[in-house]
Amino acid sequence: MRLRVVVVGFAILAATLTLPQALAASPVIPGKTCANVKQVVQTKGLIYTCVKVGKKLVWSKGVLAKGTIPASTTCSSTTATPHKPKAVPIPAIDQTKTLSEFTLHTNCGDIVIDTSGINAAITKVAQSHLASLGYYDNSLCHRLTTKGIFVLQCGDPTATGSGGPGFSYPDENLPQKVINNYPAGTVAMANSGPNTNGSQFFLVYGDTTLNPDYSIWGKITSGIDILKYVASKGVQGGGSDGSPIKFSINSVTMKFASTPLPTPTPTPTPTPTPTITSASNSGNVTCSATRATGHTPISVPVPDLTIPTKLAHLTLHTNCGDIVINTSGVNAPKTLTAISQLASHHFYDDSLCHRLTTKGIFVLQCGDPTAKGSGGPGFSYPDENLPQGIPNNYPEGTVAMANSGPNTNGSQFFLVYADTTLNPNYTIWGKISSGLNIVKYIASRGVQTGGNDGTPIAISIISIDLDYESK
Repeated sequence: MRLRVVVVGFAILAATLTLPQALAASPVIPGKTCANVKQVVQTKGLIYTCVKVGKKLVWSKGVLAKGTIPASTTCSSTTATPHKPKAVPIPAIDQTKTLSEFTLHTNCGDIVIDTSGINAAITKVAQSHLASLGYYDNSLCHRLTTKGIFVLQCGDPTATGSGGPGFSYPDENLPQKVINNYPAGTVAMANSGPNTNGSQFFLVYGDTTLNPDYSIWGKITSGIDILKYVASKGVQGGGSDGSPIKFSINSVTMKFASTPLPTPTPTPTPTPTPTITSASNSGNVTCSATRATGHTPISVPVPDLTIPTKLAHLTLHTNCGDIVINTSGVNAPKTLTAISQLASHHFYDDSLCHRLTTKGIFVLQCGDPTAKGSGGPGFSYPDENLPQGIPNNYPEGTVAMANSGPNTNGSQFFLVYADTTLNPNYTIWGKISSGLNIVKYIASRGVQTGGNDGTPIAISIISIDLDYESK
């Protein structure tokens, strides 16, 4: 699906990295026991001292070992100064390319970040979008921490820790709550709370333990020596948390993978399930010719999701007959409001259902006027009414939203024609009360080009009728 990143008002969201002292207070050093006060251990470029806290002996927070800094690192002067962030449009989730490398050209040298294979699609889209528009150019990295937490924070043109691009997006690829869950070389987003990612990120130059609240989107493959050099210079004015020496991102260059991302649709569980055969399909369905073709989606106003819609039934009038969906009593008010808005503005009229799966997952996917799996209405909204992670959690007759990740619902939905087990990530918003035989008939005809996942025979949504609950 091609969806807009969710806008959640970034007026003054201070993306200041929280420093969880409780997690970082007592490091664990593999193979080393804190046995004597003032015992010193150096590992991975950090120095730890054994200290007494109460009645316990514990390792102190590590400090950078200056002798590990390459002498060849030098920084040129920089013209970067704090400035108002450049205005950038909200990015779209582009499923045709994926960021594989992100290089920061700084006044101290190049830092290369490998982003390939990291499951943070929305974050990588946002980062590449900002970089491509020159958002990070001539910006100062504004924060350095040198005790217990070893990070350099960048990405705020104002250099105050409160600047951002004017949009935010969900957390992704969070680590486990374990020691050193942000190891040296990690690149992650800073934030001001759950799902408030913007432009600020931090570069980890020494193994660090944090609450697992920060989206990891890259790994430094070259240039970590530059970070250690900057850290060795310390915080301006002293202390262990503050502004570093003048260190600026002059520009950013990127590389993209040539292989497209897979179309985001329901993902099967490993448990095998039987294949639907024609014997299970009703024989009394016939389909007329359709004039529907893939086309550019019409523009639809963003719905007011704070006003719930009392939708009771939604009827898909298709070229193969009517499919009636009961939505009464379903706890998905935002989804029903969005679907009603789209249908009442004729967004779905003369659109083809574009995808059929017939093995393991039994769904017909519709709702994209482009018929490519990448179309959407230009807005998105949160997940709701998710089922449990149990077998057959999307039973026959279920109607649910397709998405491209958490809270990216748009217009695309799928109709389940046989009991199906999926990860519980898709908002359920209705139950087919009439016309399930039509969906089974389409499934019995199979995928146009063979196989078990692809384009079905031509079935189109001609129009939609909405019935609302009486007051």
